[in-house]
Amino acid sequence: MKSQKRPVVLLIMSWLILLIFLPGFRAEKIESISLSGAVERIDKEQKVVILNGEKIVLSSNTLIVNEEGKRLSLDDIKPNAQIVVEALRYLSNQKVEATKIIVRTSKRNVLPK
Repeated sequence: MKSQKRPVVLLIMSWLILLIFLPGFRAEKIESISLSGAVERIDKEQKVVILNGEKIVLSSNTLIVNEEGKRLSLDDIKPNAQIVVEALRYLSNQKVEATKIIVRTSKRNVLPK
């Protein structure tokens, strides 16, 4: 009788462990977005750019380039600069993280306000 209870107890314990830890392993829902416009504000300490009222977080993986593809730094982005941002929006908390920022230096193809 004791040997029959052991598999049942192990099965119940396994299910409890799965129910407790499995929700933490769910995949984060992410969407790719593209934004363009004039930079409203830059916070270099927190690595945040405000564009069209949207807070965009920069990470160490964010690539900043000009139209020719030359690498730039956050210091090269100025308020009112025209930029195009490729980013990921995390749907769970609506955080927007930039993957690539293109700083526009020419006036061609700039979207009207």
